[in-house]
Amino acid sequence: MKKVMFTVVLVIFSANILFSQSRKNTEIISKFIKKSEKIDKCMGWALDGWTGRWDSVKNDIPKRTDQNFNWFQMAKVQYKNLYYYALLFEKYDYYYKYPALQLDMYSIIHLHFFIFSADQYANIKKVVLNKEAKDYSFPSVYDSWSEMINNDSIKTDENALFILDSDFNFYSKNKIDLKNAKKFILNSQFVDGQNIVRFVFPTYDNVDLKKEYFEISQSKFQKLFIE
Repeated sequence: MKKVMFTVVLVIFSANILFSQSRKNTEIISKFIKKSEKIDKCMGWALDGWTGRWDSVKNDIPKRTDQNFNWFQMAKVQYKNLYYYALLFEKYDYYYKYPALQLDMYSIIHLHFFIFSADQYANIKKVVLNKEAKDYSFPSVYDSWSEMINNDSIKTDENALFILDSDFNFYSKNKIDLKNAKKFILNSQFVDGQNIVRFVFPTYDNVDLKKEYFEISQSKFQKLFIE
């Protein structure tokens, strides 16, 4: 009888161990490990299909409401023991008050972030340094934005990190086809006696960098490089 009781107690004890759960904090992205310098100026260019002339605007690609910025930089984060690199950029997003009629357009400033794996980031560096004059696309499903909070960079960062963490948790559990993702497109080349980088901010469009792009010197673009 004692043997039976001991067996029952052992089974119950084992079951309790099997279903017990200790308290563990959910892993979160608590901070940006490192940030590059901010770039707040470069020219946007677009070839006018009617006149055949090039138009340029500071910090804006002509006739494209999605391609503009106030500043951009690169930041490093860690999630589940892996490092990622975030392209952060502050820009105007445009909306219609009456979308069906496309009337009364207005704008809101958002902080956008687009996440690259460590391998993608290393490849971006190679493309910039190799100057092959070819378009390269870097897709990512980690693409989101955060509201600017009263021009307070610390609170804005905290809000962005919260959204980043939510994105990482979601996409780590749900596979998204990269064919349907936005992509960062860039081209590095030597032209007219200068080393330059041409690019567009993350977009769903298949942009031809022979017709529209932001242009910046290679040395200035390399200010985005962080370890």
